[in-house]
Amino acid sequence: MKIFILEMQRWGDNETHHYLVGAFTTLEKATEAGRKEANWRGGKYEPNIEEIEIDAKKQYPEDDFDE
Repeated sequence: MKIFILEMQRWGDNETHHYLVGAFTTLEKATEAGRKEANWRGGKYEPNIEEIEIDAKKQYPEDDFDE
């Protein structure tokens, strides 16, 4: 199952202030929430949406050496 994580980034920069808004079941819901949040914050924050697979294991190089 996929979820969409919405994070707001000040001026669209992920190196400055940013915060998590929520997790959504559809891209449309995350996009709409991001649009509303950006408007509420006066345009200073831009939405960043990441698509995540629930319970997906990230592969690390050292995983190749697990027994």
